[in-house]
Amino acid sequence: MIKGLYIHIPFCENICTYCDFPKMVASEKLQYEYLNALIIELIHYQSEYQSLETIYIGGGTPSFLNQELLQKVLHAIDTYIDLSKIKEFTIEANPKDVNENFVKLIKKHHVNRLSIGMQTSHVGLLKTIGRNHTSQDIKSAIDICHKHNLYNINIDIIYAIPGENVYEVASDLQFVFSLKPTHISIYSLILEEKTKLYFDYTKGIITLVDEDTEFRMANVINSLMIESGYIQYEISNYSLPGFESKHNLGYWNLEEYLGIGMGASSQFDGCRFVNHKSLHMYLEQIIKSSTGIMSEEDFNPRQETILLGLRKKTGVSLADFEAVFHQTIFEAYPELEHFIDLGLLHKNSTHLFLTDKGIMLSNQVFLSLF
Repeated sequence: MIKGLYIHIPFCENICTYCDFPKMVASEKLQYEYLNALIIELIHYQSEYQSLETIYIGGGTPSFLNQELLQKVLHAIDTYIDLSKIKEFTIEANPKDVNENFVKLIKKHHVNRLSIGMQTSHVGLLKTIGRNHTSQDIKSAIDICHKHNLYNINIDIIYAIPGENVYEVASDLQFVFSLKPTHISIYSLILEEKTKLYFDYTKGIITLVDEDTEFRMANVINSLMIESGYIQYEISNYSLPGFESKHNLGYWNLEEYLGIGMGASSQFDGCRFVNHKSLHMYLEQIIKSSTGIMSEEDFNPRQETILLGLRKKTGVSLADFEAVFHQTIFEAYPELEHFIDLGLLHKNSTHLFLTDKGIMLSNQVFLSLF
């Protein structure tokens, strides 16, 4: 049963220096053509929506669409999906795009959760990662949402940006706490190839934050989150009680999901599929088959149950794993015993989960599973 629907809007006003997601700066005519194809794909899967619980519109920058085009997408979702059954409907937005008309439009179409890409509030760091908003834009966006009774808001933060120090990370969090979001996603910067930031690094233009400083940043983040009442329920995600991301929990629980749009991934019927990442190829594939699917990807449910389950603070259910795969976790992956001895994993009577130390060094555990 497909429980989550992801809809990809690849368009941006400008390209961030760290981003390797399928995205582009495009004319309004090309955006219109893409959205027509997207709606064809949405209609194609109409019979799969009976068990749908969450919708997530991501990008790219969905809020970059003008009112007419955004209305077009939201109206199509209204038409082909029974939104009375949807528990969580999220859309991503850049701070500068969140105005009165935007909030009224998304609320009219039953969006009940907003994810705002802040990344940092510091001008110099924003310039480094190619963002064009200010801290005042972020505050204004939150104020407008609250004015219209939209309180279920996530704020995205990136830390360990080249040139950043521990104080700046702490001040970013204090600023965010003052805005009272219900959810905070905070990720350390990952340097991806084929990005401007990677090019600048290879040319010696920027220097990455060293591991010791990044470790101190992570410790400060966790301490400040706890002090402010946010609960860590996944390695990079914190929320006030009851405001965990239902859509993302679906991924981490390995539930079935459908992705539509350029570069989107889907997982159902025991398989994983990926759509074309080229806009031209995506549009051609829609004409041929009404879907954007490019290929089937490797999918190892046993391995991913561990990889994704350990990302959650609650970890992996020992009984559920054995019931599904007919062997214990340690029969499947005996090397995990070693990480219990090292203090990176802990096993109680029901679950296997990362310790606080293990969360900091989680990559060591994850790499052992390959």
